[in-house]
Amino acid sequence: MTRRATLLATTALSSSPCTGLLSAYRGPLPPPPDIFGFHSRFVQTDPNTTIHLVERNSPSTAGMPLVLLHGWGDSWRSFARVLPLLSQDRHIVVLDRRGFGNSTSRGPLNRLEPFLHDILQVLDALSLERVVLAAHSTGAHYAILFAGLHPERIAHLVCMSTDATLQDTIIPQLFIEFPSTDEQLTYDFMREYQLGIYNRSLMPDWFFHNQMYAIMQTSAEALKGDQEISARTWDDDRYARRILPTLAHVTLAWGTEDEFYPLSKWQVHELLEFSSTEAVLLPGKHAPHFETPGVQAVADFINGIIDPQPATACNARGADLRHDTPKPDVIVAGLHTFLLLVAVLTLAAVGQVTVRFAKSCLTARLSFPTTGAQGRGGAFLM
Repeated sequence: MTRRATLLATTALSSSPCTGLLSAYRGPLPPPPDIFGFHSRFVQTDPNTTIHLVERNSPSTAGMPLVLLHGWGDSWRSFARVLPLLSQDRHIVVLDRRGFGNSTSRGPLNRLEPFLHDILQVLDALSLERVVLAAHSTGAHYAILFAGLHPERIAHLVCMSTDATLQDTIIPQLFIEFPSTDEQLTYDFMREYQLGIYNRSLMPDWFFHNQMYAIMQTSAEALKGDQEISARTWDDDRYARRILPTLAHVTLAWGTEDEFYPLSKWQVHELLEFSSTEAVLLPGKHAPHFETPGVQAVADFINGIIDPQPATACNARGADLRHDTPKPDVIVAGLHTFLLLVAVLTLAAVGQVTVRFAKSCLTARLSFPTTGAQGRGGAFLM
């Protein structure tokens, strides 16, 4: 495999130039990646683009590597609460997509192909032949399309809180309301946006500032470009249905209280038609990995993919939406045992009643007069 991407020297995060609205940011600086056991590095994917990533361990680490891809307006920092909970024994890489976080690009930010090219170049630069690719929200658009182009590079695809398999989403209408210039994207506007999507009471203060810092790093051009790419994929709302059945393993996850992409029963039924697909429900809203109930649940189900244990292995079809409940085969076996016990006890009870009835009849027969009895109708003989 060719290594066309140029791997740049590992650099401290603070040395990377911040773009966009960062001068308007109000709040403490968020923690650096080494707090979570990660370090920063940069990959030049084309002459105009440098992709920032954080990683833990190295490509030589045993087991399947995990690559995480953030959603709209986010950065690698959106996974900050989950990262410390992920397996310590796997190579984990978290990207800033071009134009977001500490990734920079002088190229167009409203075309799909360069974003997919960046993913491929990062995998090549890090010598990652096959990976588990997990993406959130609009990041899942890129992940699904990348997997469709390069299925040999994807061992397992995970899409969290995405509309990529659904129809009639409300997001295109919401996106129209967003300003298109840096001057209009004020701190207060973006703060209200964050509070409208996520449950602030379920985030620690440092993480909320984390998110505000990330989105204030991003220019209006990048935010608008990401919206345009997403809108074009929404125009073809069947693309995921064409790609997902061709992949070896797919997990689609939603927050139980997601108001952006609520999951209905018919959608679950349709998703389970794909033999390689499982569906998982996680506690939380649009970003379960942001909020306290969902953080551990997200870490647990991702760890179950990159570091599977026999006791937590998923049903291959995902017939059960995992809620830390017993597996269906365990439930069925228990139900069979219960019904068998009820049947045995019922037969025993019926048998006892039958024996008692027979005895009573026999006793009555033996004690009844055999010479006859006089009555109004004459003699009654037994």
